[in-house]
Amino acid sequence: RFFTPLPSTCSQTMKEKVAALIGVGPLVGRQIAAAYAKANYKVSLLSRSVHDLERLAGELGGGTTAFFCDVTQPSTVRAAFQRLRSHYGVDEPDVVVYNVRDWHFDNFDSIVASDFTRCWQLASLGLFHVAKEVLPGMKKRGHGVLGITGATANWRGLPQTAAFAPAKAAQRSFAQSLARDYGPKGIHVYLIVVDGVIAEGGGTSVSPSAIGDTHVMLSEQKSGAWTFELNLTAGLGFDKLVTL
Repeated sequence: RFFTPLPSTCSQTMKEKVAALIGVGPLVGRQIAAAYAKANYKVSLLSRSVHDLERLAGELGGGTTAFFCDVTQPSTVRAAFQRLRSHYGVDEPDVVVYNVRDWHFDNFDSIVASDFTRCWQLASLGLFHVAKEVLPGMKKRGHGVLGITGATANWRGLPQTAAFAPAKAAQRSFAQSLARDYGPKGIHVYLIVVDGVIAEGGGTSVSPSAIGDTHVMLSEQKSGAWTFELNLTAGLGFDKLVTL
């Protein structure tokens, strides 16, 4: 069983846009989905925990769907996007956001090879599988957006990120390659580097709802001025900004 479609009361029209969100956790993913729904996108939620998404899909309404997708398995990536295309009647989504949870915090003495490999699979190989699935269609169509939620580990390694940081560094380099390759073909590839602790409430924490709003803003930029990398932190944490 590869997907669980949610009821839709609206048919696809020329003006409706579709956003596919891959990785829908209770904090950032939920807020990204809500931001696109608020911006009048049809939202498709792709995750390994599809049944956990049905309540969120119901809250978002407007033809939101939930599809099973394990980004480490290309067959499920392919199946999820095939169902998405069929459900909405599109060649490809207008926007694909890669928001897969991929962190692992432990020092080198404590990690094992499987920890190192798993981080890389989720941060980089999964993105590779998704890009392989959607970029050819976006290229043929002549436009599209692939957005990625990153982290401080895209830029630096710490004692507790011996598995996480190498995977995120690879993700950033891969995103750069895709942006340079597909930008001239009309496809906007961008990376949001979330530089700080994520939590609502202000202070020195980065707001997850603001991360969602930033994804929407970047995905709607005009091609005359595209952002590739945006470093996002809380105002009160700006003196600690690593990526400055």
